[in-house]
Amino acid sequence: MWSFVSLIRSRFPYRCGAGRILCALVLLLTGATSWASDTSQRVDLRMVVETSAAMGAADPENLRGQALELLIRGLPDAAHAGLWSYSRHTTQVARYEPVSALWRQVASIHAGSLRPGSSQADLPGALRAATWDLDRAERGRVHLVLLGTGAIRLGGTDEESLLARRDLLAGWGADLVRQRITVHTIGFQADTTDVDLLKQLAELSGGLYRPVSDAASLRAAVLDIQNLAMTAPQARVDQAGRFQVAPGAARITALWFLKDASGEAPQLEQPGGKRLGRLTPLPGGRWLRAQQFEVATIEDPQPGWWRVVGPAPDRVQVYGEIGVRVDGLDSPLVPSEDSSVHITLYDNGSQIRDRAFLGLLDVRAWAIVDGERMPLPVDPADGGFEAFFVNLRDGAHQFEVDVIAPTFSRVISKPFVVSNPLRVEIRENAEGGVAAWLHFSHPQVDYATVRTAALVRKPPQIATLVPGVKMPAGIWQIPLEDRDGVVEVAFSIAGNYLDGKGMHVKTKPHALQLPLAPGRDVTLRYDAQGKLLSVPEMASVVAEAAMPVSDAAALPSQPPGGAEVSAEVQPALPEVRPAPLIPLWFVGVISLLNLALGGVVWWLFKPVPLVRAEVA
Repeated sequence: MWSFVSLIRSRFPYRCGAGRILCALVLLLTGATSWASDTSQRVDLRMVVETSAAMGAADPENLRGQALELLIRGLPDAAHAGLWSYSRHTTQVARYEPVSALWRQVASIHAGSLRPGSSQADLPGALRAATWDLDRAERGRVHLVLLGTGAIRLGGTDEESLLARRDLLAGWGADLVRQRITVHTIGFQADTTDVDLLKQLAELSGGLYRPVSDAASLRAAVLDIQNLAMTAPQARVDQAGRFQVAPGAARITALWFLKDASGEAPQLEQPGGKRLGRLTPLPGGRWLRAQQFEVATIEDPQPGWWRVVGPAPDRVQVYGEIGVRVDGLDSPLVPSEDSSVHITLYDNGSQIRDRAFLGLLDVRAWAIVDGERMPLPVDPADGGFEAFFVNLRDGAHQFEVDVIAPTFSRVISKPFVVSNPLRVEIRENAEGGVAAWLHFSHPQVDYATVRTAALVRKPPQIATLVPGVKMPAGIWQIPLEDRDGVVEVAFSIAGNYLDGKGMHVKTKPHALQLPLAPGRDVTLRYDAQGKLLSVPEMASVVAEAAMPVSDAAALPSQPPGGAEVSAEVQPALPEVRPAPLIPLWFVGVISLLNLALGGVVWWLFKPVPLVRAEVA
């Protein structure tokens, strides 16, 4: 305060009271704005760890203590942080305050001394205690790291725990995004682990969920969270090719290009003078020699100045802990011919665009569903990589990206839901007629503008346009021709997207054999382009409440246990016998007759030359 008064007096004479007041207001406003800006940009990390008896049984090696140590050590000096533990009650292990060397030391001691306690686990109380300032608008974004099983045990009945779980998601969890709180969960496997709750808390807030089974998966989980929750220390390169590693760096990757690779082998000199070479064991790292460059990844590097010893490199590039970002992965995802995601690499918040470095990477992508891994095409694009989706089935998927570098690798996994928009079920009703039940589900479409129709054709007749009738639950009913034989049906859906652009999906004709076999129906699935999918889903879209009573009575009976009668993916078509072959001599005779007939017609109608009449 005295320095502020001295600044005012030095800027303005003593007698200039109005000027002093004006300057004071300006400085106060500027300081308040600067403070608010610093508050919004500073790192705010809050750690909550479960210490119940079930947690001790799930983590006998105390991996949670190692995770806390990594998180505490990686905090920058300008950050705010706090640590809470919970079982029956919530305890503040390390006070929430600015991070300093003393705070790190005290927090590490307390984090390493945590022991299992009560069999109860009041998770809602711990989360609310760590976010006591949930409604404060003046604070910045908060990253909360939860380590535990996710189970809620309050000592009462299971119904009380279930109600507390629902209240946590509906109350505290519903406000996470609006209140700028991101929750990252690290799950430890136990008999009472609530994986769904851990995933849902992370997904509601845009955070990460990482299951932990050993020390390697623990370190990978902490590094992923650090990439999102705090600014990773970055190695700075000077003009002489040296690079400086900041304290707390978990990993660096140094890449340098050589003019002459046949000369002396280069070495890396650490701040203490010790040198690392191609044959030096690197715990957790690797050294690779190539024709025009060398690259080395080093775990837990010493802070200070490093330098390349040996041949003078053309260029030195150093990266810290490299993060992988996936853009364009919507959920639900409606597959189309252009469905893709963009994969970019970041170092300390800046996108890596060095083509030489990106050219060293092998980026692979998979869509995982029901344990099946489907590889996706990946192409370089716009300073990153583009992964394209192909033939995705409906349901919950996992998108996995593997970035394989010469000396390290990264794996990123994100959940998403696939929703192919068009489904058609063709059934017989009680009167013996056939109707198509069409279900169109697209999150970006304005359903009030959607209209459906079908082109129905019985060869060799022309096609007839049959409009769809709107039914409850987003289903349209389209009656088909009630005649025996093969009938071709093509479906058309038109409307507008939510942004006002037009939408039109049209399918190719599909042949049906009418009447349908008794007790059978036909189920067809189409993507956003109207393409028939090879693996349609079998769950019925037609609910009894969405159709007339007569149609509901015509549905096939359900077997015991609620399982549905298997649908016919492709209808049985009538047997088509091959036509007999025409003899070659007959083809030759017909050709000669056509040629002779053409000559006669030309001779009869050939043009007559004009004769000029002479004038007498």
